Amino acid sequence: MVITADRGSDALVLVRSDGKEARLPLPGPLFEPTSLLSRVSYPPTFEGLVVETLKGDSIVLELPRPDRADQLAGRLVVCLDQNKWRLVSDAMRGQRSGTADDRVAAFQLAQWSAERKIILPASSGHYYETTKWSNAEGRYRLGLSILQAGRGWQGLAVAGSAAGVEG
Repeated sequence: MVITADRGSDALVLVRSDGKEARLPLPGPLFEPTSLLSRVSYPPTFEGLVVETLKGDSIVLELPRPDRADQLAGRLVVCLDQNKWRLVSDAMRGQRSGTADDRVAAFQLAQWSAERKIILPASSGHYYETTKWSNAEGRYRLGLSILQAGRGWQGLAVAGSAAGVEG
């Protein structure tokens, strides 16, 4: 089964594995008029949300495990300063910024995150700094990169066996 909230239908749509669906009308629009989100889907067997934007980009957000097992799954937590997120974003998009060493390191972080070897959490401070950008496309791209590479690890408290790396 997949549960989807779609901007155009103002309904929750439940689709079974046999293709049959049920629609539950929502009392009002789920998305703010200024939101760039078009659809949020939850396939329960996936343990995550799939978010799609009006521009056609997809974001996968990890959800807490229902069995309360170790969510880190042995991954190292790497906390980045805002200026390092920009380098990672540029590396993810094949853009050249920073030094050659910066580009190699940023690309490696993005790759390790995609391979689920590390966690790149984001904080409200990262989003606050990003909202101050006057370039709407650059703001969107950076925010998208933080969400895609961070996989929903927003505001993660670095504790226990997790180690934070500033940089």
